[in-house]
Amino acid sequence: MPRPELPVDPDAGELQRFAFELRRLREKAGNPSYRDLARLVHYSVSTLSEAARGRKLPSLAVTLAYVRACGGEEAEWEARWRELAKEIDQDALAGLAAEELNAPYVGLTAYGPGDADRFFGREVLVNQVLELLAVRALVVVVGASGSGKSSVLRAGVLPRLEHGVLLTPGPHPMDEVEFLLDGSRPLDAELVLVVDQFEELFTRCHDPAERQRFVTALTSAAATTDGRVKVVIGLRADFYAHCARYPELAEALQDGQILAAPMSVEQLRQAITRPAVNAGCAVETALVTRLVSEASGQPGVLPLLSHALVETWRRRRGNTLTLAGYEASGGIEGAIGQTAESVYDSFTDSQQDLARQVFLRLIELGEGTEDTKRRVARTELDTGEPELTVVLERLAQARLLTLNQDHADLAHEAIIRCWPRLREWLTEDRDGLRTARRLGEAAEEWVRLDRDPGALYRGAQLALATDWARRGPDRVLNRGEQDFLAASTAAEDKEELVQRHRDRRLRQLVALLTTLLLLTGTATGFAVWAEQRTSAQRTSALVQKAVVQAEALRATNPALSWQLRLAAYRADPARESADSLLSTSAEPFTTIIGPHSRATSATLFHPTEPLLVIGGADDDRVVRLWDVRDRHRPKLVSTMEGHHAGLHNAAWSKDGRMLATAALDRTARLWDLSDPRRPRALGLLAGHSGNVEDVDFSPDGKQLVTVAVDKTMRIWDIANPDRPQLLSVTEAHTDLIHAVGYSPVRPLLATAGWDGLVKLWDISDPRRPREIPFPGRHADGVQDTVFSADGGVLATAGTDRLIKLWDVRDPARPVELSTMAGHTQAVHALTFAPGGTALASTSGDASTRLWDITDPRKPRELAVVRGHTDAVWRASFSPDGITLATSSDDRTVKLADLRRQGLPQHGDAISSMAYSPNGRLVVTSGSDRIPAIWQITDDNLVEPVARLPEHGSPVDSVAISNDGRHLFTASLDRTVRVWDLADPARPKLLSSLVGHENAVDTVAVHPDGTLVATSSWDNRIGLWDLKDPAKPGKPIMLVEHNGDVLDVNFSPDGKLLASAGLDGTVRLWDLTDRTAPREVASLRDHPGGATGAVFSPNSKNLVTFGNDHRLQIWDITEPARASVLAEIGDSGSTVQSVAFSPDGRTLAVAGNEGLIRLHNVADPAKPAEFATLSGHSNTVYQAQFSPDGSKVASVSADRTLRIWDIDTERAAARICAMAYPRITEQQWEKYLPGLDFEPPCPG
Repeated sequence: MPRPELPVDPDAGELQRFAFELRRLREKAGNPSYRDLARLVHYSVSTLSEAARGRKLPSLAVTLAYVRACGGEEAEWEARWRELAKEIDQDALAGLAAEELNAPYVGLTAYGPGDADRFFGREVLVNQVLELLAVRALVVVVGASGSGKSSVLRAGVLPRLEHGVLLTPGPHPMDEVEFLLDGSRPLDAELVLVVDQFEELFTRCHDPAERQRFVTALTSAAATTDGRVKVVIGLRADFYAHCARYPELAEALQDGQILAAPMSVEQLRQAITRPAVNAGCAVETALVTRLVSEASGQPGVLPLLSHALVETWRRRRGNTLTLAGYEASGGIEGAIGQTAESVYDSFTDSQQDLARQVFLRLIELGEGTEDTKRRVARTELDTGEPELTVVLERLAQARLLTLNQDHADLAHEAIIRCWPRLREWLTEDRDGLRTARRLGEAAEEWVRLDRDPGALYRGAQLALATDWARRGPDRVLNRGEQDFLAASTAAEDKEELVQRHRDRRLRQLVALLTTLLLLTGTATGFAVWAEQRTSAQRTSALVQKAVVQAEALRATNPALSWQLRLAAYRADPARESADSLLSTSAEPFTTIIGPHSRATSATLFHPTEPLLVIGGADDDRVVRLWDVRDRHRPKLVSTMEGHHAGLHNAAWSKDGRMLATAALDRTARLWDLSDPRRPRALGLLAGHSGNVEDVDFSPDGKQLVTVAVDKTMRIWDIANPDRPQLLSVTEAHTDLIHAVGYSPVRPLLATAGWDGLVKLWDISDPRRPREIPFPGRHADGVQDTVFSADGGVLATAGTDRLIKLWDVRDPARPVELSTMAGHTQAVHALTFAPGGTALASTSGDASTRLWDITDPRKPRELAVVRGHTDAVWRASFSPDGITLATSSDDRTVKLADLRRQGLPQHGDAISSMAYSPNGRLVVTSGSDRIPAIWQITDDNLVEPVARLPEHGSPVDSVAISNDGRHLFTASLDRTVRVWDLADPARPKLLSSLVGHENAVDTVAVHPDGTLVATSSWDNRIGLWDLKDPAKPGKPIMLVEHNGDVLDVNFSPDGKLLASAGLDGTVRLWDLTDRTAPREVASLRDHPGGATGAVFSPNSKNLVTFGNDHRLQIWDITEPARASVLAEIGDSGSTVQSVAFSPDGRTLAVAGNEGLIRLHNVADPAKPAEFATLSGHSNTVYQAQFSPDGSKVASVSADRTLRIWDIDTERAAARICAMAYPRITEQQWEKYLPGLDFEPPCPG
């Protein structure tokens, strides 16, 4: 019999309290013996028992092993240990730091020159770089993020150079390079500049002139110093095209380029095992095999692998890295997210707000590329909060950040990809992040100008920044930004005070002049003018603020937001209010039912009718039934009362005639809803000793199952629903049971418990349920489990934030198919969409996510539906799959139309689109390689029609012939596919155009449909005879460009072809003889590279644009004598697309700023911008007018297709048709004080 432990006194000091809490944790785990704990974590019995004796502080490794064995939260205990070590045992803390410093792997940070003894597996690549450097002065190492470029350069190449200098461009790349190349170096000394993270030249440096000087300095030094200066560049692959815009770099990219390809199996094995061996550790063979299998062939996996190895090393057994330790770390994909989430969870609320701001400040938002890390001065992070240092140190200890005395940086960009919470922050308010970044830059500029009052914010700019800063505690400003906003507000208040004094003096003057001039008859006109002027100024200021406030309400109360914008426009139809009004046409819209008196816990659509059940939590005992036939104006049909506490869940019978409700009063009830207007109470199902958590009908409607907090599952015979009969009671779990569901096709039940288990039950005999062994479990409580309509897939969700899919076609041999991560708090509920190819999940993070599970082995996230301000509990699809209802702790139920704008239509950035000639269809394509066809309704709804087979690479361009019969898809896989569109739902592949030697960037169709032009990165233009689309002719290749050809377009009259290239030229080709096109003009006015050329509908004008951010409008009446009519200046954003309206009077310009700008070009010599469409959260790659000119469609890197009305009256009519409930007088007074109440829409 084991000896009892000596008692510890929690009041006798921190060390005794720590031991006391460890023992309490063991008690909560069921008091396992130390021998049992030792078997679980591979530490000795004496080591574990000593940890809880309270005599000395155990090591962190032992503490975490103890906690892990008892099922505790490791991050919480690590934070406790570190705090205690600071107070009582600095030596332990120092020992831990030294131990972690000597880990055999570096984690997310790049290997440096001092890490050569643990850098293995890249010897071949390092030698290739050095060998090429011996014969070339400029070498470029290109690879995906996470391919190990930085480590190769820093730990492989640099240590083998006699005179090597490492630099990164940063915001001012010329500062360091000028010092290095200033001529002070001895002439006989060779210098090798190693420029890592060259992409910072485009993400951190915002001065095009300095970029050019930096490129020139590097290339000139390499070209003109007789080999005494050489340059090695490390470049992220997705910035390759940015470098290609510089002719000086073109040769290096072509002849001096080395690809950092994924490591081979043997290289991976070396990288895994040799650092461990050098550190005196061993790696289990099973772990090596697993790691090599998971990492092989993955281009961005190396930092993830290194981080997972560090976490596995921390969980080592003695000196052995084990497969069990690796799995506990979360694995390659999960280790980073698990580490980041654990550290984040260990923070207090205020520390979490600070951590959020730290991470967001360390990221540069991508403009057409992925988001990247951003090195910042620590002064930029200084919010004045004393806890900031604690947050930074703990993030650095977890190797998520790298810190030095002056700067902070993300350890690696893999954190952006692999931590769902961070991705969530970056996507949920991208416009807000841009506002914050602009605010920071403005504050810096204000300080640089010695706090010049002229640099302060005013008007709408100030209102937008102030509104953003006030929206929540997570909006933390640094000291400079706080001072800047305070000074801006004070200056505006002062100016308003001065203006009020002026207005008062003006009114006094009006009164005086009115008196003096009364007899002259001139006073009335003057007084009216003065009063109108004052009133107009006051109204304008009110409207500006109302527009900003309406924008802030867009997600949480779209009906009010839309009506405010319409009211603002009608009060003052100025540019700002008009832009805001037009932008509503492409925004997502949700209808709100509520607010209710309490949180809404249950919401469930009828199986076949547009009826929705809503149940409230807590003491809201009423069950409500709503008619949602008109989604914008739901009507209450009836109510059901009988429960003595709030509802937890509900279920419909398959025929929709009965409803079952599960409540917090420990009962379930049956209701007859044969007549929805007159519900009738049926039987009461009582007997549970705890709250009833869930309820479900058997497929035949003859049985009902209930589960409860009392850990039991009860099956009832409801053949007579007025008198349910209990068939069986089963204690199914060791903790409360949260969910239950019947299989729709076999006598099978699934239950989900807070013991972390999912269980399957054979109920062939419902009086004696038999448990079927099932491997399903989550790391924490399981919140929901639901079968697919065919019964083949079981989905489970847990408080561990994960969703798992299981193949249960053979319940005796279940197979785990996949795990889905993305939510940042517990997943509450799951529901399959009609058809079974989509799944919705709700969460405590206030979001609902939609998942494509067409292939349940490879699920992908479709969209994140937002709008609730608190936890979302349930979701339900309407029978037609169009509407999604969600219930929330914010006391509302929201109805989202899934055809509405703003939900992603592709799995990645959408780069191209084309309208069909009748305007009914739009084809989209992009980085996910899968072109898609959509139907556009009169109300701008987007409905899927077909998805085409996948190309081998991203599809960068699509085009439709003028007769609408043929579709062309051009891909970076060097091909163009030709499709028959006679039946858009079933496109038929006719042929493939093959002949280019590099990526095809653009495809264009001649107006008569018999000729196709393609542009390619092989510097050539292809012309293809398509008189018979199934048998294309041999292409004619035009080879005049000296770089990638990025765009081609035919003139509407079919006489000319325009091509744009990275050589900075736009060329015009005469097509009189299609077999021998003749170049008639070369327009050389885009030195950074021409990226597009678009003809006007009358073929008399051409718009060209390029990387210099400028647009030029040309007169090409005589192509050989083309002349510039006008230039649309630099907007600060790279132009991605230009389109003329069908009448040629309007030009739509889309770019990296996420906006579409509309210009009046009725007189092409005098273009004038008149509207801006906002709503996309990332680069807009293409915008195009509908064939009738009434709408603009756009596609973006934010994965959405949006349709915009560009007529204010149509936009107003749409608002009034959808925006319910109508604005109230109280709301009007709050947002438009001082203006007479004039509701913008009729009641």
